[in-house]
Amino acid sequence: MRKWMWVFAIQFALAFAAHAQFIRNEAMRVFPVGEKGRYVGFAVQPLMRSEPIATVRFGSLDNIIASSVQVQKQGNVSTLRFSDLKGLPTPDFDPSSFIEVRLLPKDPYPQVRFRLQLAGFDPKVWEQRFGRVPFHFFACSLPGAEIFHQRGWMIGTPVVDRYILLDAGPTNFIQASWAKGWSYAPPFGAYPLPVVGLWKPSAKTYIAFEFLTARLTDHSERFIASAYCWDMGHGTRETETDKVQESKGREFFALVFPYAINGFRELRYPQGDETIESHFHILWHSNLPSTDDPNRFVHGWLWQKHADKLPSAPVMNEFGWLPKNLRLSVFPKPGLGDLFVVTDKSNPFQKPGNIAAVGVDFATPVVDYQFITRNESAIKRLRAQLDQLVSYAVRFKVNGDQCVFWQKPIKGDWREHYGKGVPTLRNVQGFQVAQAFLDAVRNGWRETRYLEIVDGAMRWAKHFLYTRNCYDDVPDAQFAWSAAPIAHFLFAYHYAFRNDPDPQRRQLARQAKDLAHAVVYRYMALFPCDNDPFDDIDASFFMEPNAGFPWLGSACANEIWAYAHALLEAYVITGDPILGHYLRGMTEKWHLLMRDEWHPNIADYVNAFAEMFGLFDGVVVGRGKRSTFGGLWGGFEQLAYPVGEAQMRVVCGEGAAMAFNKIGIKYDIANYRWAGKGASFGLSFQVVALSPEAKGDEIAVMVTVPHFNLLNVKASLTRRGQRFSLAQGQIVAFQERPDTVLVRGVRIGDEIVIGEVPPNTPVLPCRIAKKRQAHPNWIVGQ
Repeated sequence: MRKWMWVFAIQFALAFAAHAQFIRNEAMRVFPVGEKGRYVGFAVQPLMRSEPIATVRFGSLDNIIASSVQVQKQGNVSTLRFSDLKGLPTPDFDPSSFIEVRLLPKDPYPQVRFRLQLAGFDPKVWEQRFGRVPFHFFACSLPGAEIFHQRGWMIGTPVVDRYILLDAGPTNFIQASWAKGWSYAPPFGAYPLPVVGLWKPSAKTYIAFEFLTARLTDHSERFIASAYCWDMGHGTRETETDKVQESKGREFFALVFPYAINGFRELRYPQGDETIESHFHILWHSNLPSTDDPNRFVHGWLWQKHADKLPSAPVMNEFGWLPKNLRLSVFPKPGLGDLFVVTDKSNPFQKPGNIAAVGVDFATPVVDYQFITRNESAIKRLRAQLDQLVSYAVRFKVNGDQCVFWQKPIKGDWREHYGKGVPTLRNVQGFQVAQAFLDAVRNGWRETRYLEIVDGAMRWAKHFLYTRNCYDDVPDAQFAWSAAPIAHFLFAYHYAFRNDPDPQRRQLARQAKDLAHAVVYRYMALFPCDNDPFDDIDASFFMEPNAGFPWLGSACANEIWAYAHALLEAYVITGDPILGHYLRGMTEKWHLLMRDEWHPNIADYVNAFAEMFGLFDGVVVGRGKRSTFGGLWGGFEQLAYPVGEAQMRVVCGEGAAMAFNKIGIKYDIANYRWAGKGASFGLSFQVVALSPEAKGDEIAVMVTVPHFNLLNVKASLTRRGQRFSLAQGQIVAFQERPDTVLVRGVRIGDEIVIGEVPPNTPVLPCRIAKKRQAHPNWIVGQ
């Protein structure tokens, strides 16, 4: 150990001999890049790395320089301060302009504070030097990065996908209009997650600027923008400068001012007298592979750093606001449709004759129901279509993993105005097809060719990084709803094969559970707090539906209902309190996304939800305005709504349980326990009242355990210390929903027991990240 400490000390001395001016703490060091009197940026280097993890350039082509740098120490805070800024050849900076990099004790994430007081900007000179590109600064490159991470979205760079930023045609939704290879440049005030960065999973590296701290404090970030650039056209590769080898003007993200207009895609320049002032932390991760996720990392950091500033969520949700079409009186009978279709001339997006994958729904047990009811005609059609899909599948290797999947479309292309390169393996429908194969295997069709398919799809899930073209009309964008079918497939794979006799498949099953958890975060373009306190809208818990510009900065109802399904499934299986918190907060606010219409009764607002609710300046629908179109779909009611006579539904898993009331906040659960061994399981919980009026109620409680069959389960009630089995009629199972039972005659204080739960089974906390206690003195029967 002592030997390595000496080696490390020598490396440090050699690397920083030329940098008398640098700052460090127990985790990081930061030093200037450039030469005396001409500093072009700074580098950030973790102490345990031999080279910087990131270099931030004041200008992407070293066109902004600082003539002066100082090291300052105030208490235990170290600061690297750059001043006397110059734009080469423009803009001009007032002498009051500065850039500071601060290190706090033991904090691995440097904080950057800046004030750029413009004293003039010449658009003509700018364009002569750089072309028609926005004024940008703080450029950070990660050569080879596969993902541009902005607002919570994963946007594939040309490293892995030329289509999004280079080859998309006139109908595109992410490219800037001023140049190919540039993304749009929206203001941070419109971001669900005010973070921008690059992720290079092939090197397990992530680097980003977070403006969450600014949003939660002085709100200075709102009108500053960010964008990605593939190539400025002036790119150079340095051989060695200040021990940093890196491209200039290529593969970088940067801050932009002012933000772009008309869908955040049209260029505009500074007037020349503005002050650009804010602050951010540089977040980084050196072990973030493709099986992990940047959003999971950022949200974890956010709650560790700023939990006291984030909004609370309710302890219970109710569905009294739900329109009548979603107030289920019975479970629908799941019908098996075609797993793939051939498109005709009426399809406005795909060319006629395309073969397009469809797969099966994640929210209803489509395949299970055909086997349970012995629907021979449906099962025969299922077999024929699965066999056809085996031949349509693409087989390929990624990092040694043998993958199997389907391209979208399976055969064919999109119409010409979408450009070249629409077909992709990064699509959600392939996972819906894989779900059909997995469900067939679970129901007895354990055939080698089918196992090859489901194993190959699981392996592809380790590497796919993102999906796009989730809906046909926006082929370059990732959609939030895709989290639901992908996570459902992965959780289903986990429970189907966690005890498999094949050790390699068991290992894949173990990976599938955490991967599903990561996938739910990967599609999380959610506002964890309000984006702008200066309007009358609290954006907390709203979500963007996809990465395309028409929906940017707008809350959506529509298919976000499917994302709620993914959140609930992931929460009860993993117990992640952040996911539970966001789901509680989101469910409380759905009614605010109803359109500006009048109907006689709340139940009559069938599909009267807005696809867009503008949350910031410049959004397509307009700030504070709701679109005149939209709806609500995605299956969350299938998992959470208390169906029929049930007054409360409890969704249970090995990580947590979550209850939902039908109308009004009346009931909850306590003392939740889960006992699992091998393929068997047991669970129990106590029913409690949340209001004085409910303490004497007798109700029907619906219990759902995703991925477990409850058709023949044994259940009992414990009342005042005495346990008795539930007789026929007291417990009802559902062929249409084999993971669910209805328990009748439940009184406040009763304990419901499903299966066997040993007496020493620990209580699971069922936490959410920050709960709001509406009636802290009323937990009756606990």
